[in-house]
Amino acid sequence: MSRYSRRSFVKLSGAIITTGLLAACGEGTEPQSVLEPTSASGTTPPESKPVLDDSDPAKNGPFIIATTSIMGDLVKGIVGDRARLEVLMPPKTDPHLFEMSARQIAMLSEADLVVTNGLLLEEGIAPTLKQAKQDGANVVSVGEFVDPLVAADAHDDHDKEEKHDDHDDHDKEEKHDDHDDHDKEEKHDDHAGHAHGEHDPHYWLDPRRMAKAAHYVGEQLVLVTKDSSWKASAEDYEKALLLLDSEIKQELSVIEPANRKIVSNHDSMRYFADRYEFEVLGTVIPGISTHTSPSSSSVAGLVSLIKANSIEAIFADMTEDTSVAESVVQEVGEQVKIVKLYIGSLGDQASGADTLEGLYRSNAKLIVAALR
Repeated sequence: MSRYSRRSFVKLSGAIITTGLLAACGEGTEPQSVLEPTSASGTTPPESKPVLDDSDPAKNGPFIIATTSIMGDLVKGIVGDRARLEVLMPPKTDPHLFEMSARQIAMLSEADLVVTNGLLLEEGIAPTLKQAKQDGANVVSVGEFVDPLVAADAHDDHDKEEKHDDHDDHDKEEKHDDHDDHDKEEKHDDHAGHAHGEHDPHYWLDPRRMAKAAHYVGEQLVLVTKDSSWKASAEDYEKALLLLDSEIKQELSVIEPANRKIVSNHDSMRYFADRYEFEVLGTVIPGISTHTSPSSSSVAGLVSLIKANSIEAIFADMTEDTSVAESVVQEVGEQVKIVKLYIGSLGDQASGADTLEGLYRSNAKLIVAALR
């Protein structure tokens, strides 16, 4: 039970205990209030009030848990030092494969807000997060509110039907009614199919979508704490992300259109490509997860694709196994190199990519160097 939800319970419990003590006292006996403890000397101290630790604002603010290092930095950009923040995944951790410790699982019920990437990115801990939410933890999935892209491998008839039906009258009506309670529930249910890989979870590579994510987290903080100042904090961070987006776009502008072709180790760069006008030609590992394996025919097809388009780089995540990509490089020749980016996780402090801003700037420099 979070601290904010415990407050009314504590008040009620105190009232019940006090009433019971008063009833137990005999006539002429002066009852001792549980709200006025007696000192060791037997005298009653002045009325005490909760002591706030002004030296550490985080101790007096909400307790927030973020699943990934990237979500953690997004939250940090909003709350600064006004909240206690715990990040479940350390830097350089593959979010697709991460599993929680017993201590981390226990913390979920104590948090005022649990911020997840969602869209099945945290697939190893998705059942645990779902159970925590059912047990009353305030778990929110940010990805549902940033206009996620349909995953490249979501091509079955059901997904095609959902995609094409977006324009009929019924879905238009649902889209415009997003803000009432019934349709919010429908919007949430509409994304239940993410468990089947319907949407791409790597939206943080588009700073504009992360600005939307900041807005959503700010709204959730206001709801949890009843403190409207979080809205302004979130808006400030939104503006900073949008400004950063413009700077990254300018830095990438030196890459000629003919060179804006991407081959990645797994399907993680479509948001980047969509935002900055690149084309994803292919991936070494099929799908949006990192623990699937390519067939020999798909690897052979990728080798042919790389040769036909004179591709010089395969982009991989720092956290990924690149053994298959290395085999592809051997097949193609030495002109192709593997360039490791910060995709699924922030880097350590020495990397220069230990913040979301650092991740964007580091990746932009590496991509320019590889494709210019």
